[in-house]
Amino acid sequence: MNGRPLCAIMPILNQGSPVAISLGCTGSRIYTDMGIDTMVVGVRGDHLEPFARKLDAIVRANAWVTAEDSARKAKAPNAHRTPPT
Repeated sequence: MNGRPLCAIMPILNQGSPVAISLGCTGSRIYTDMGIDTMVVGVRGDHLEPFARKLDAIVRANAWVTAEDSARKAKAPNAHRTPPT
Protein backbone atom coordinates (compact mmCIF):
# COMPACT_ATOMS: atom_id res chain seq x y z
CA MET A 1 0.00 0.00 0.00
CA ASN A 2 1.15 3.50 -0.60
CA GLY A 3 0.02 6.80 0.77
CA ARG A 4 0.04 8.32 -2.68
CA PRO A 5 -3.05 10.05 -4.03
CA LEU A 6 -5.55 8.27 -6.21
CA CYS A 7 -4.04 9.74 -9.38
CA ALA A 8 -0.77 7.89 -8.67
CA ILE A 9 -2.28 4.42 -9.12
CA MET A 10 -1.88 4.27 -12.92
CA PRO A 11 1.77 5.43 -12.97
CA ILE A 12 2.60 2.90 -10.23
CA LEU A 13 0.98 0.09 -12.25
CA ASN A 14 2.67 1.27 -15.44
CA GLN A 15 6.06 1.11 -13.68
CA GLY A 16 5.56 -2.62 -13.13
CA SER A 17 3.80 -3.00 -9.81
CA PRO A 18 1.11 -5.69 -10.09
CA VAL A 19 -1.14 -3.98 -7.52
CA ALA A 20 -1.48 -0.41 -6.28
CA ILE A 21 -3.66 0.75 -3.41
CA SER A 22 -4.63 4.30 -2.58
CA LEU A 23 -6.56 5.76 0.29
CA GLY A 24 -7.10 8.86 -1.84
CA CYS A 25 -6.30 12.44 -1.07
CA THR A 26 -8.88 14.94 0.11
CA GLY A 27 -9.35 16.29 -3.41
CA SER A 28 -10.03 12.89 -4.96
CA ARG A 29 -12.50 12.10 -2.18
CA ILE A 30 -14.35 15.36 -2.75
CA TYR A 31 -14.56 15.06 -6.53
CA THR A 32 -15.50 11.36 -6.55
CA ASP A 33 -17.78 11.41 -3.46
CA MET A 34 -15.60 8.60 -2.09
CA GLY A 35 -16.31 8.03 1.60
CA ILE A 36 -13.72 7.75 4.33
CA ASP A 37 -14.46 4.00 4.48
CA THR A 38 -13.33 3.42 0.89
CA MET A 39 -10.00 2.74 -0.75
CA VAL A 40 -9.11 2.14 -4.38
CA VAL A 41 -7.22 -0.92 -5.58
CA GLY A 42 -5.70 -1.07 -9.04
CA VAL A 43 -4.63 -4.41 -10.49
CA ARG A 44 -2.62 -4.69 -13.71
CA GLY A 45 -4.51 -6.57 -16.40
CA ASP A 46 -1.86 -9.26 -16.71
CA HIS A 47 -2.26 -9.99 -12.98
CA LEU A 48 -6.04 -9.79 -12.82
CA GLU A 49 -6.82 -13.49 -13.37
CA PRO A 50 -4.43 -14.79 -10.65
CA PHE A 51 -5.63 -12.01 -8.32
CA ALA A 52 -9.27 -12.99 -8.92
CA ARG A 53 -8.49 -16.68 -8.27
CA LYS A 54 -6.79 -15.87 -4.97
CA LEU A 55 -9.61 -13.52 -3.96
CA ASP A 56 -12.19 -16.21 -4.77
CA ALA A 57 -10.31 -18.71 -2.59
CA ILE A 58 -10.27 -16.21 0.29
CA VAL A 59 -13.99 -15.49 -0.07
CA ARG A 60 -14.80 -19.24 -0.09
CA ALA A 61 -12.58 -19.85 2.95
CA ASN A 62 -14.21 -16.98 4.85
CA ALA A 63 -17.69 -18.33 4.02
CA TRP A 64 -16.69 -21.78 5.30
CA VAL A 65 -15.22 -20.36 8.53
CA THR A 66 -18.32 -18.19 9.05
CA ALA A 67 -20.61 -21.20 8.69
CA GLU A 68 -18.48 -23.36 10.99
CA ASP A 69 -18.12 -20.70 13.67
CA SER A 70 -21.81 -19.78 13.51
CA ALA A 71 -22.78 -23.45 13.96
CA ARG A 72 -20.35 -23.81 16.88
CA LYS A 73 -21.66 -20.64 18.50
CA ALA A 74 -25.26 -21.83 18.18
CA LYS A 75 -24.38 -25.09 19.99
CA ALA A 76 -22.32 -23.42 22.74
CA PRO A 77 -23.80 -22.99 26.20
CA ASN A 78 -24.84 -19.42 26.85
CA ALA A 79 -24.37 -18.67 23.15
CA HIS A 80 -26.98 -15.95 23.19
CA ARG A 81 -25.84 -14.32 26.42
CA THR A 82 -24.44 -10.82 26.12
CA PRO A 83 -20.89 -10.61 27.49
CA PRO A 84 -20.34 -8.34 30.50
CA THR A 85 -19.12 -4.85 29.80
